[in-house]
Amino acid sequence: MNFFQRIVLIVAAAVVAASCGNKKDEPQPLAKRTLLVYMVATNSMSGQDATDIAEMKTALASYGKSDCRLLLYRASYNHDPQLIELRYNSAEKATATITLKTYDPTPSLSVTKQRFMEVMADAQTFAPAHDYGLVLWSHAAGWASTLPKSSTGKKPRYFGIDYSATMPIDSLADALPGNVFSFIYADACYMGGIEVAYELRNKTHYLIASPAEMPYDGMPYDVTVPLFFDDVVDIPGICDKVYDSYKSTSSGLTLSVVDCTQLDALADVCRAIHSSAKQLESTAGLQYYNRATLTGTRIFYDFGQYTRLIATDESLIGSFNEALERAITYKVATPKIFGITVNPGTYSGLSTSIYGRNSQDNDALYSTLQWYRAIHN
Repeated sequence: MNFFQRIVLIVAAAVVAASCGNKKDEPQPLAKRTLLVYMVATNSMSGQDATDIAEMKTALASYGKSDCRLLLYRASYNHDPQLIELRYNSAEKATATITLKTYDPTPSLSVTKQRFMEVMADAQTFAPAHDYGLVLWSHAAGWASTLPKSSTGKKPRYFGIDYSATMPIDSLADALPGNVFSFIYADACYMGGIEVAYELRNKTHYLIASPAEMPYDGMPYDVTVPLFFDDVVDIPGICDKVYDSYKSTSSGLTLSVVDCTQLDALADVCRAIHSSAKQLESTAGLQYYNRATLTGTRIFYDFGQYTRLIATDESLIGSFNEALERAITYKVATPKIFGITVNPGTYSGLSTSIYGRNSQDNDALYSTLQWYRAIHN
């Protein structure tokens, strides 16, 4: 064997040895579940993000296992936007905060479709799992582009407020990957509307949201995070825990669970109802969910009550009730939510808005929503 042949054999053996011992390149075990919390706190909720993260660390300590992953995309005034992981070390009895990626801190980017898609992809790359759940954490106003706050002004909303920018609900839906998240929990106001649920129907199996305002403190993460990591997630049980934490408070709470696989069937019934619907002369008596402005403006009314009132066919009302019952698998409401009386006999678990009774800009937007097109085609 000449010198050149010896060198070739030595190099080949080294390559084989390196490839056999390189754990980094081997497939990593999949987590049982990865929970991603998308936090946009560059707004008046600044500070609450740190409080909720502290609750999550407490939750991981009580969970004490490593078969699930907890990731947070966090945009705040004090930190560049980052994808971080909270990881509990049982040996050290401490929760570490691990930075997985830092993003361009330019204001407004956290509510863009591009950033959202990037984070969704990064979460799956850094924490591959058999199952995924998503928490949307920020301010919101459901589908509405603006939520009136006084007789003279409007407050931009959609989902999230990143400095002064917001994310339209259709952009949110477009940015979400299909067939990834088994549940989405909206820890944000007014996301429990039929318009929002229908927009997200192909992005998740279950949507957990409130048709009204959500209390400022949001979900009690120290209680709920371990429940999200159960082998089979008991979504009603999680909602019960959230409800228990607010049922005796001055703010109150509304919360519901939507089975998004049932929404196309529900839309079919609603299309038939709207094809011969009668016009309401007044919204007096309708259950509403947003506090009035100085001019008395309302946007969000009860979906079930409104649909029954405009229906002219009793058989369709029966079909609607059946379809709605299949779609809403859970609903709770305190007697009052931010001073608004909630009638338990009327509360359907979803809100809706009435086209033609919104502001001009909101009505223009409403006519582009998938729900509007589905029931008025």
